Amino acid sequence: MFARINTLCLRKHKPTRELSSLFTQRAEKDGNANKYTFRRNWTFEKMRRSNKIPKPRIFREGIDNSEAPFLPSLRGGIKPNSIAPLVVSVCRHPYHEELHNLQYPNSVFQYNEPVHPGPLDSHAYEFITTEDRIDVLVQTLNEATEIAIDLEHHDYRSYLGFTCLIQISITGHDYVIDPLSVGHCLYKLLDPFTNPQIIKVFHGGNNDLLALQRDFGLYLVAMFDTNYSSYALRMPKDSLAFLVDYYCNVKVTKKYQRADWRVRPLPPQMERYAREDTHYLLYIYQRMRNELIRRSTKDVNLLAQVLEGGRRICLKLYSKERKRKLISKNKFSLGREVADQLCAWRDK
Repeated sequence: MFARINTLCLRKHKPTRELSSLFTQRAEKDGNANKYTFRRNWTFEKMRRSNKIPKPRIFREGIDNSEAPFLPSLRGGIKPNSIAPLVVSVCRHPYHEELHNLQYPNSVFQYNEPVHPGPLDSHAYEFITTEDRIDVLVQTLNEATEIAIDLEHHDYRSYLGFTCLIQISITGHDYVIDPLSVGHCLYKLLDPFTNPQIIKVFHGGNNDLLALQRDFGLYLVAMFDTNYSSYALRMPKDSLAFLVDYYCNVKVTKKYQRADWRVRPLPPQMERYAREDTHYLLYIYQRMRNELIRRSTKDVNLLAQVLEGGRRICLKLYSKERKRKLISKNKFSLGREVADQLCAWRDK
């Protein structure tokens, strides 16, 4: 029971020694002391560290933690690259018509020589924290034909979670955007993100896409997912670290995968980790696209299958996980009324 309470409502409070002792007693009683002790120590230490970081409220003002459904919408009601008027509805994707009538550029279906990115230090790099640099970035992305995108997310001490970093790479240039500073103006990225002539490359972009919808009202049109492609090509592994090693002969670390990305200033090693997530991604996409073309037959078009998978991912809509579902998932046994009070206490 105490583990369930900890999962649901103790995310912003420092755990007590009494609670720690209860975890140990429960672990010893169950005969799984090593597993539970490791989990307890790791969780408590993470809580202790996170408790020192102030909550970022720069772009989270007015956050809705109620059980009201999330309403898909576009900031300012502006819909770039549209072929149909904007329809605001809980169950209607703002780019429903555009995604169902999507036409990819011809260059996607043609064999092209991949451009190797080279070492990380060979690329120009910018950490963006101001709105004027976002404006310049939008102009740059609108001139590209393919862009690599990744996100770093935080939800350990947040009810709905929020995006802490957005990484973008184009040929010869890496960008890392700080949403904690410029989250209010990231809706401007909607123009290149919904341009069907620009391929957006992700690796396992399902959750990233939903986070962009929730936090910034950003939607995607024309997406290629290298994770989905790895299945189509029957790769032995589907992780990004494996693909970087396989195609680029570079070993990347994943030690910061679960780091606290709210930290500012961002440590150099975490900044490097963030860049690596997109630095090699365009080259991997180009290699995989060529391989999909080569392996396709008259009966089976592997590239078309991967692009269709990306289109279906883009059609997904973010929806808030309701308290009732959270309680059910954690097998909460204290009753709905008590659980609601705990949730309200946690959100204060």
